[in-house]
Amino acid sequence: MNVPKGNLATPEDQKLCVLYDPSNGTIVHTHWVTTLSGGRVVDQPGMEKRIRERAASRGRNVQGMKVLHVDPKEYKQGTRYRVDLEAHKLAKLSE
Repeated sequence: MNVPKGNLATPEDQKLCVLYDPSNGTIVHTHWVTTLSGGRVVDQPGMEKRIRERAASRGRNVQGMKVLHVDPKEYKQGTRYRVDLEAHKLAKLSE
């Protein structure tokens, strides 16, 4: 997308989901989608399809893996997480 100089594209929507192993909460793939003004917003089934396709294309085994949708505001880049299997939310491992 070409954005004229001086005009920054503002995200209209952001979504984040993680693909994880339901036996231990290990995250095997993370997928972000940012929709800019005028773009098509991706729904949850679309996100789940994409994360599985992207993970598989990178050689990850996606059989039996589960998807957790996460509020992007709760995710800090550079921090390692796992999925807390009882609470069904991210748990920090380290920064």
